[in-house]
Amino acid sequence: MPRNRKTHRSTRRSRTLRGPARIVAVDYGTRRVGLALADPLRHFAQPFGTYSQDEAVRRLKALHACEGLDTVVIGWPLLESGAT
Repeated sequence: MPRNRKTHRSTRRSRTLRGPARIVAVDYGTRRVGLALADPLRHFAQPFGTYSQDEAVRRLKALHACEGLDTVVIGWPLLESGAT
């Protein structure tokens, strides 16, 4: 089946207009997962939400589809108990 070049070009153009892919931070817990998203210029990050593990995966997939994700930063607790 031939590719629709018009659709392909418009998709490429829209990716260029929205800027570089984002950075997302993941704070993984046994019950909840926190997500933070960097601004398009990658200067600041803001909380994106706290979700169940399954919902966090759905949100990450949706973010990747909409914004494009370049880097995923995973939080690591300082102590085995999970406390800082």
